[in-house]
Amino acid sequence: MTDHVNCIDCLHFDLRTAPAMAKQGYGVCAKDGRPGRYESATFDRTCRMFEAGPIENSQKRRPWLEAEQERFMKKIMGAA
Repeated sequence: MTDHVNCIDCLHFDLRTAPAMAKQGYGVCAKDGRPGRYESATFDRTCRMFEAGPIENSQKRRPWLEAEQERFMKKIMGAA
């Protein structure tokens, strides 16, 4: 078991399966298999299925996710 990991760094994590959820910071774990289940990309967790993916994946995912979350926050704050 691995302690203190983020799904965004995992080989099994996918942000492309559910684009609307990905923009909110959630993705799908290929190892989970339960339909309609989304995991937070950046929540610190312990996961026995975690397998570090290529560093390039994380280097692409993090800036994309930060930009999407910033867009989302601007959108909801502008609507208030």
